[in-house]
Amino acid sequence: MSTVLSPTLPIGSSRSPMSSMFNLAGEADDDIGALSAGFDRRRALRRRLSTVFDTPSENETKQIEKLITQTKHRDSINEESDDSFEEKSKGIKVQDVLTQLDKVIGFRGRNISHIIVENAVKELCTAYDFLEETEKLTFLNKLALNGSVDHDSVKKLAKSLVETSDENSQLNIQERLRIALIPKYQWLFSQIGRLEGGVKFLVDFRTDLSEISLKYSDTSLHLKTMNNSLREKIEMWFAVGFLNLERVTWNSSCDMLQKISEYEAVHPMRNWTDLKRRVGSYRRCYVFTHGSMPGEPVVVLHTALTDHIPSSIGYIVANSRMRMMSVDSSSDLGCGSTEDAHTITTAIFYSITSTQKGLAGIELGNYLIKRVVKELQKEFPKIAVFSSLSPIPGFRNWFLGELKATQKNSSEGLNLINQEEIKRFSTILGCEADENEICTRLHCLIAQNDWVEDESLMEALENVLMRHCARYLVLVKRRGFALNSVANFHLKNGAVVWRLNWKANMKPRGVSESCGIMVNYRYFLDDCEKNSQEYMENQVMKSSDQVKHLIRMVSNEVSSPVSPKMIV
Repeated sequence: MSTVLSPTLPIGSSRSPMSSMFNLAGEADDDIGALSAGFDRRRALRRRLSTVFDTPSENETKQIEKLITQTKHRDSINEESDDSFEEKSKGIKVQDVLTQLDKVIGFRGRNISHIIVENAVKELCTAYDFLEETEKLTFLNKLALNGSVDHDSVKKLAKSLVETSDENSQLNIQERLRIALIPKYQWLFSQIGRLEGGVKFLVDFRTDLSEISLKYSDTSLHLKTMNNSLREKIEMWFAVGFLNLERVTWNSSCDMLQKISEYEAVHPMRNWTDLKRRVGSYRRCYVFTHGSMPGEPVVVLHTALTDHIPSSIGYIVANSRMRMMSVDSSSDLGCGSTEDAHTITTAIFYSITSTQKGLAGIELGNYLIKRVVKELQKEFPKIAVFSSLSPIPGFRNWFLGELKATQKNSSEGLNLINQEEIKRFSTILGCEADENEICTRLHCLIAQNDWVEDESLMEALENVLMRHCARYLVLVKRRGFALNSVANFHLKNGAVVWRLNWKANMKPRGVSESCGIMVNYRYFLDDCEKNSQEYMENQVMKSSDQVKHLIRMVSNEVSSPVSPKMIV
């Protein structure tokens, strides 16, 4: 075994490119996310966050310099770690790591000193971090195959259980069968979890496992089984009772503030001024942390405190290039320096992000919302309205698919546009009043986001996009549940699809995701349990009059919008 496999090295001291990449913030397809693309935006974000667009004061300059110095210091440590990784990884051979794996697995069930086992497991974890992606695939395949359940033993014990009539013997065989059904790698995961930094290692390990399984789709089903087994193990460790709720403010540690800015995936922050506003007056930023991952936010929830439900993200996330606030100032954009609790009646959840890809599939965001609701009710007794202002990732691509399907065979597809709209688009686009021709033109304009440059075209598209967006959220399903992941998340929590908002986010990302439309999912606290049960058991989605009206407009039953009002 190479001398690099030293038990004195802490877990995660040398991070592999894959495991470290997924610790960075990036683009997410939904509120729960930071789960898909853009995890390499970290340094670009830091450059943005180090930029202030107005003339800084003396105090402001000192504070920014302090934050930037700490950021650079952490970057230098990471760069040194990367250099060390490249140097040490040259001495690692995958066969040595596989041999170490066999050695560790061989300790299972033997009377071996826990110190020997711990050191061997540390060596294995340290060596794993040095492996390249293809080498990790080899490691994962071997662990999944050799560490799986011994099927021959299970069959023999099951046969014995069936053939035995004595109750005591049955109980004895049943216990042996239970043990035999536990994969060997479960024992390994338990050993790793006992190490300092071991739980974080397993979270990153599952990230690798998920990514590699997805990339190499021809890999065996053993990897999927191992992934599910590891998810169950991590899910027990991350039960809500083991999570700590923390509020992040401008006085929180610089490291925590930096991570909040890096991990923000729904509405990326432009600079330190923007960050201060997100954690300042009339705003609340709460995170879940875990005792085994100190200082690391697991889930982040941003909340705005207002007196109404806003219809635009611009009301909450102001453009700091146009409206500036001094970093050392106590004032907030558009708000007084001191919160007036008497004016706060509404809480808006406008961004929720899971920061660890290795925790995918583990429900944490819903528990965070419940805890934050209780905290806000204690702090502001007059708060009675709870709602989200959420993106609708995937709607534009879905609608483009509907336009394409209409072009191919309009007789079989749903009428995306009515006759009155066909005539209007014909005039605006300067083409024949033919549905296929108009759908072709609209497909091109929406795909390239050119439609936002023409006010008359935007006005004509409003009813079309709004009603089909309502249809997408409520009627388009997968296995009976909402196809849209954000809608599915809030509906499972018992929320109501309350209001669609036109031109709610006209930034490039908002237009590319959902043609600028956003949605409010409203939480009626007394009805949440009943709504959640109806959705989970009967796939019933609760929606407001406005949303139901928009859906009826798809069939041309009515022709004018109405205000949202919950049907009792």
